[in-house]
Amino acid sequence: MIIIQANGAERDLEEKILALLRREDIAAERVSLSSRHTLTFPELTIDGRSQQAFQNGTALALTRIEFNMLLFLASNPGVTLSKEDLFSAVWGRDSADTLKVVANTRIRKDSVVCIDTIITSGPGFFEGMPHEKIREFFAAGCDFMAQKVGLSNIISAVVHMDEKTPHLHMVFVPITSDGRLSAKDIIGGKKDCVAWQNEFFDCMSARFPELSRGRSVEETGHKHIEMSELRKSNKMNGIVNELEKSIDSTHPLNVPAQKKKLRKLTQELYPLGRDIEITVANIQEQAREAEERAAAAMQNLSREAEMQFAIEAKLKSVREQAEVEKREIKEKASYEKEHLEAMNCRLKICT
Repeated sequence: MIIIQANGAERDLEEKILALLRREDIAAERVSLSSRHTLTFPELTIDGRSQQAFQNGTALALTRIEFNMLLFLASNPGVTLSKEDLFSAVWGRDSADTLKVVANTRIRKDSVVCIDTIITSGPGFFEGMPHEKIREFFAAGCDFMAQKVGLSNIISAVVHMDEKTPHLHMVFVPITSDGRLSAKDIIGGKKDCVAWQNEFFDCMSARFPELSRGRSVEETGHKHIEMSELRKSNKMNGIVNELEKSIDSTHPLNVPAQKKKLRKLTQELYPLGRDIEITVANIQEQAREAEERAAAAMQNLSREAEMQFAIEAKLKSVREQAEVEKREIKEKASYEKEHLEAMNCRLKICT
């Protein structure tokens, strides 16, 4: 199927093209974006001939796709349009694969086609905050994301107020500025995600100074608990709970069965306990090293403080000595002046 986008200005040419296509048994369809050259609304004018839109006389910066979408919707007021209508009229092709139309590229089966993002803060930040300010916070978050990923790539942004902490769910398609579907280029790696978080905080805290965040791993030097260690810990807690239940439910009639069960649980618990002991030992070693680094830093600070104190004492002594010398010089100068004046008087008397 060939789609011919028509703007009504070259009707004869469109009819000739359609006739040629029919002669060759090629299926074709004409989609009219507008039956008029200019559409006028309150505060908005759409000029189909020049492909421009004006708001209160000011030209809007729209891409070709954005303009065609606006023109097509404005040309069909009160009409419910299907996805097929929109894609045929605006993109000029079938809408069977929306992403292929939007991204203008082939989509791999394992491609990340959309990304879900959550924008929120700690519950203390929102406590007692008026709804209008909460709205302002999430609007600022949306503005930040629109600058990062492109407003046209955002599919939805919904604020949830029905839970303890207000939060916004945003879904966007990772399409690059040159039309490629690439989550890697948009999001990047782990360091890029951290940079995003830092940039987001800087942007939001400028408008909301009361916003705060925790210290980064780079500052604290803390290490995250590995998921494998967390799973071991959770499994160990589960086995301990089973042991306690088995011990509590033991009575003279089920001793053999409970003894067998306890032996099995103990065998499962032992290797986990050894792993936990090793992990605890590693953590203790890391804590000891951190304490040593902190002690060394304190010693350095103490030495620097002592040096600073000595320098300040030396400066004070130099200033005091300079004041003494300054007074002596003034006194000597005064004495010399008086002596000189006395000599002048004697000379005048003699003459």
